[in-house]
Amino acid sequence: MFDAMEVDYKPAHWESACRQILLDGLSSGDLVAAVAESDDGRVVASGIGAIRRWLPSPRNPSGLRGYIGSVATDTDWRRQGVGRQVIESLIEMLQGRGVAEIDLHATEDSESLYRAIGFVDRGGADLRLGGSADFPFSSDV
Repeated sequence: MFDAMEVDYKPAHWESACRQILLDGLSSGDLVAAVAESDDGRVVASGIGAIRRWLPSPRNPSGLRGYIGSVATDTDWRRQGVGRQVIESLIEMLQGRGVAEIDLHATEDSESLYRAIGFVDRGGADLRLGGSADFPFSSDV
């Protein structure tokens, strides 16, 4: 997954924090997970759905938003419908908890799958602050 996003994931100083957030989120219900296994029990695809509270609006009276991420399918299992099953399971779980809007980030390899499921461009610019070595900003910016 990180290779597809061209993210340097070594050193793995983030893994223990990731493990704790997964445990906390799955226990509280703020996260949902879907895993696909082969007949021999090997994980071949997985994904996470996060539930966030936001201000309610006419389009989203509950104010609940979902985000699907960390989706990965073993290269040997791609184009066989396994990734689609993971995504559809996550959508079903999120909607079952009252989520009215679901966002995600698609890699170039996965964009056609997400569009086929019904995801569309949100419009506007997708911007982020933080998450890089340049944050927080230096005083000379």
